[in-house]
Amino acid sequence: MLPTVSVALCTHNGAAFLEQQLNSIALQSRLPEECVISDDCSEDETLAIAKRFQANAQFPVRIFQNAQKLGVARNFDLASSKCRSSLIFLSDQDDIWLPDRITQTLQKFVEDPQLTLLHADAELVDEKAQMLGLRLFEALELSEQERSLQDAGQTFKVLLRRNIITGATTAFKRDLLHIASPFPSCCVHDEWLGLMASASGKVARLDQPLIAYRQHGNNQFGARKRSVSEKIIKAFATTRLYYETVLQRAEALQQRLLAFESEISAVNIQLAKEKWMHMSCRANLPAKRLKRILPICAEISTRRYWRYSTGWQSIVRDLCFTP
Repeated sequence: MLPTVSVALCTHNGAAFLEQQLNSIALQSRLPEECVISDDCSEDETLAIAKRFQANAQFPVRIFQNAQKLGVARNFDLASSKCRSSLIFLSDQDDIWLPDRITQTLQKFVEDPQLTLLHADAELVDEKAQMLGLRLFEALELSEQERSLQDAGQTFKVLLRRNIITGATTAFKRDLLHIASPFPSCCVHDEWLGLMASASGKVARLDQPLIAYRQHGNNQFGARKRSVSEKIIKAFATTRLYYETVLQRAEALQQRLLAFESEISAVNIQLAKEKWMHMSCRANLPAKRLKRILPICAEISTRRYWRYSTGWQSIVRDLCFTP
């Protein structure tokens, strides 16, 4: 039996671009079985646009309005939980799907029944949907080593270092929600889904753009290459809150995997534990920079900066951050 398709589309004050996104879904070469729109307390014309689409769409469109603002991750959790199909395609409110996004994604899931989650490249466009001459994976600086690890079925190791999955390009089996939901408030939804999928199943990457990923002033999460100087400025601008947040994410990951340890390999549970140990060390670095040198050197000796953070980039951040 071929997979069925639900679109989980989250909105919040998205009137500027929502109609174009909805039209791109309606023009897919293979239409979805349904579209679930979860609105997070919009105050503009978002709901009116969604309801006009609902009235004319060739497939069922169900609209839900949150009684109180949930934020991006919890809203995607809610929207996904409302989906009825075997595959869930995540959709932001401000992008544009290329016509064969559903068709090409379905092909990958049919070819590989073990596949749990697929993410793809994207064309970066500006507010007017004009090409920026840059693709998503290029902006993310996806390395050959990361590609090789993914291709070898070791996406979990990649994601323990950093997130390379963008939710707007993602589709996953609904069964994943058994482990992944509820999404923890400390994590971005796409990062969390990627971690859960790669820890318990198989994640694959499609090196072909399936959407136009719009970059504009109100992006919740954007994508662009940062210069070396920008990375250095970011290192000095980092505060203790960053370390508290990433430690919370490591703790949430470890706890969730332990809660489902009968379904997760002992190797992945151990990797998650080591990630937590590494982030605990980083989160407890002394306030004075000189006093950080010894604990940072000790952590360098374990090689955990390269397995669970971004190597020298993270080391520089740890040396420079402002308490």
